[in-house]
Amino acid sequence: MCPLNNLLHEAAKAGTIYQIQELITQQKHNPNQLHTELGIPPLALAAQGGHLEAMKELLRLGADLNYDPKDKPSLWHFALQTPKALEIFDFLEEEGLSFPRHELYLDDEEKTLLSKMVSHERWDIILKIINRFSDVRIINSAPEQGPNKGATLMWQAAYKSKWDVIEAILNKFPDANHNAIPEAKLHEGTSVLNILAPMLVLLKKWSILFSIMESRKLADIDLKCFLDTQEDDDPFLVLLLQEEDKTLIERFMYNFLLRSFLLTNDSKLFTRETLCVFLKQQKHDLMRRLGDSYLPTYEEIEDLSRLMKQFNAHLMQLFDNMESLWRDGKLIFLLPDELRLELTEHLFNHAAFINLEKSMKSQLINLFIDSHRQQLVFEEPSIDHAKEYCDKLARLVFRAWRQEHFNFFMKHPISRSTAKDAYELLSECLFTNLLRNEALPRLNCANQSFVPPLLLKQIIGKIASLDEKEFYKSRLESLIKGEVVAYFHIYGKKSKCDDLSLKTKEQNDELKSKKMTDDHEEKGAGTINQMQFSRGG
Repeated sequence: MCPLNNLLHEAAKAGTIYQIQELITQQKHNPNQLHTELGIPPLALAAQGGHLEAMKELLRLGADLNYDPKDKPSLWHFALQTPKALEIFDFLEEEGLSFPRHELYLDDEEKTLLSKMVSHERWDIILKIINRFSDVRIINSAPEQGPNKGATLMWQAAYKSKWDVIEAILNKFPDANHNAIPEAKLHEGTSVLNILAPMLVLLKKWSILFSIMESRKLADIDLKCFLDTQEDDDPFLVLLLQEEDKTLIERFMYNFLLRSFLLTNDSKLFTRETLCVFLKQQKHDLMRRLGDSYLPTYEEIEDLSRLMKQFNAHLMQLFDNMESLWRDGKLIFLLPDELRLELTEHLFNHAAFINLEKSMKSQLINLFIDSHRQQLVFEEPSIDHAKEYCDKLARLVFRAWRQEHFNFFMKHPISRSTAKDAYELLSECLFTNLLRNEALPRLNCANQSFVPPLLLKQIIGKIASLDEKEFYKSRLESLIKGEVVAYFHIYGKKSKCDDLSLKTKEQNDELKSKKMTDDHEEKGAGTINQMQFSRGG
């Protein structure tokens, strides 16, 4: 016979609302009275029985939603095993009961809420949690002991083919661990991708396939699982090649080949020749790996060869296009960093033959940019080439200087021999103090035919602003050296020799210029007739 103080609990467990009302309103039972043996309130028993209406009535009559369960399960646990669990969960949240986030991980003894959800296969509630929270630890947690040691939520969903849960995880958690393997399955090598790969094509789960290939971090893809076989099954790659939709095959293969390319090149930089050799070797290695566990037909070999040849051609074209933009097109270095990268990405997208996740796209872009820059470093010109470069630059600088002082030269024209002396003086100063400046290698400008355009622009502007009295060797040398030092001070610690606009301290330059001018005037420099453009100090 039920003790009198447990009558309300029995009514709650049975879901008999009229008894609940009578016991509380007429017999004055406490709606929060703990069961004499179980130590839980009537609300918990109503949740355990899946009686949502009884729970609502208990709350209306004074039951405390936020009771302290101490060492007892929470309301969420009691409701979990009932058919109406999802409705009760929604109701509890609407009433303001905080979801127990501290229980959203997989534990060793299956006592946490998430562990029990997996155990009772409440994937409908798990799906709700995935959509509700953004903590990747929910997805990547795994028991540290017991029979399920190492089995993440993603792995268990894949093992039981819960496709809606898998897709939700892929869309919501880009950092989900796809390569997790439970300890009990280590000898089989059964990772999430090993489980999914053979079924994705058979069940035509294209959205999941391309969510993995196009939206995941590069290191999260175990390419081996697409080539290896289990028992007598065909490799995933072969199953895919048997599909009639060639667009899908091409889309997958391009992602597959690019990931393989980025994973195996070991961050090496390329010239066009070495890239071509590398891609041919990659094609050979892929065919060899496939042949280790499977004997492809002639048609399959032809299809794979065609796709790899097409992919290699696209990648070479992208490499060439980026070379013209980053290596030969010096003008791009005058642009702000953000705009340069935006232009590069626009070029990439225009030539895009695959859809790439942002981090993967950046890795490919940076690899090619670094390759082109590295070629500049190794292509140091001869001394004659460098002097020819300085002669052309000297004429440009002298024209800018004359243009700046146009009115003066209209009144005081100079002879050709005097102009020639000026060219030679400028060329010598530029060669000695710019191309031979020890700061340039620290700026990653070992290729002396390429001086940072912003530095050139700054030097040309400063020389053009010189007064005619200041056009002598020591002043020019001091100015050029000063601009190189200023540029190195701002950009020398960066791994590139170009950047945003050079921000020198104009006031200090003006004071320095004024002081040098005053010193020169004290030495007797004055009119146009005294401009000798000599190489002496």
